[in-house]
Amino acid sequence: MRTTNLLILRGYTGGAPKAFGAGRIAKVSVATNRSWIDKTTGDRVEKTDWVTVTILNEHDAKFALANVRKGSPVYAECRVGGIVIPEGRKDHLRRRYHCRGL
Repeated sequence: MRTTNLLILRGYTGGAPKAFGAGRIAKVSVATNRSWIDKTTGDRVEKTDWVTVTILNEHDAKFALANVRKGSPVYAECRVGGIVIPEGRKDHLRRRYHCRGL
């Protein structure tokens, strides 16, 4: 069976994108929120999740650096990848995920 590693992310930026690699790569944090009703109290609970998006496409990175600001609404289709942990740091093993822009 074939699988697809695709995440569709909609949210708001937490700040302006940061440039890397002479402006060919950009990183930006995107806030998404979720809400539910607490079964014990009946109150509505809301939680914000932050996802770091790395834009690897040079054209898209330049567009983001020029046009995206704090609080900008964004839509991203990303591939999810785990952060590689160097051998000497395995004692602090905690899996983190980030998105890489397609």
